[in-house]
Amino acid sequence: MKQRYTFHVHYADVDIKCKIKPYILEEQILNIACRAADDCGFGIPDLNREGKSWVLARLQVAMDEYPILKDDIEVETWIESNRFSFSTRNFRLWRCTDGQHELIGVCKSIWAIIDLKTRENVNIFGQEQFAKHVDGEKIQIAAFKHPDKNTIAGEYSYTIQYSDIDQNGHCNSARYMQIITNAFGKTYVPSFRHFQISYSHEVRFGECIKVKYTPAENDNVQVLIYNSTGDLCTSAILIK
Repeated sequence: MKQRYTFHVHYADVDIKCKIKPYILEEQILNIACRAADDCGFGIPDLNREGKSWVLARLQVAMDEYPILKDDIEVETWIESNRFSFSTRNFRLWRCTDGQHELIGVCKSIWAIIDLKTRENVNIFGQEQFAKHVDGEKIQIAAFKHPDKNTIAGEYSYTIQYSDIDQNGHCNSARYMQIITNAFGKTYVPSFRHFQISYSHEVRFGECIKVKYTPAENDNVQVLIYNSTGDLCTSAILIK
């Protein structure tokens, strides 16, 4: 079952080139995923009543163009498949101008349901509540290997703050992209048409993380984020 939603690009959403900031784009995609789950009856509030919640495991974004200031964007989303603990949700993004729709990007996300007490994944495979909403259509986005540790050239530390925390009690998924792009300072320009970000460990309020990255001028920027105990919690690859 395919669902459609829209969002508008506001002044606070864009950078000095009037293009949407990558973390805002991710926020919009994740908000739409949540709205779609709500409308299907298995959104975060529904799961919270059962002591469970959704968490993002991986997001892949492939843009032909970034949305710009005052764009109206229509997003189509659907569930490709559910396998064991993981649900794959896809997206298409159109720019809407004078009644015309221009396809500007596609996304693929992989989600898991966790038990909020144990923080362990919950197997949803075959459950009718989820299975009846599976559409099955795939989209083709190349998956990249994890970043090569030997390419890392820069590093900075960041302490997780109040504004980073979401309703699950950990750093919100989109905040990592904000932290990543902040690592490059003014040298960063959101010309990375394709990015992939993977999440493996939670990070909580007050925790100090280390962000290790390759130079922003590289065509292929790789990022590794480690938590306070030295575990890899997030990795990302951004392709120009």
